[in-house]
Amino acid sequence: MGDLTDLLAGRVVVAHNSAFDASFLVAEYARAGWPLGLTQDMTLCTMRLAGQFGAPAKLGACCAHGGL
Repeated sequence: MGDLTDLLAGRVVVAHNSAFDASFLVAEYARAGWPLGLTQDMTLCTMRLAGQFGAPAKLGACCAHGGL
């Protein structure tokens, strides 16, 4: 987990439905006894961003909407 902590330090975590991913990371770190100060301002949620541009929320549909 130390490698992941080092990798995340000072970076913005980008994820689709980042609230879920962040809560999972925080819970797993807590279970291991490691603090992880990951806050919402340290994440960028592509699902929320897509909604602001009228794209569908589901990842596959969002990718198709963007031609990916």
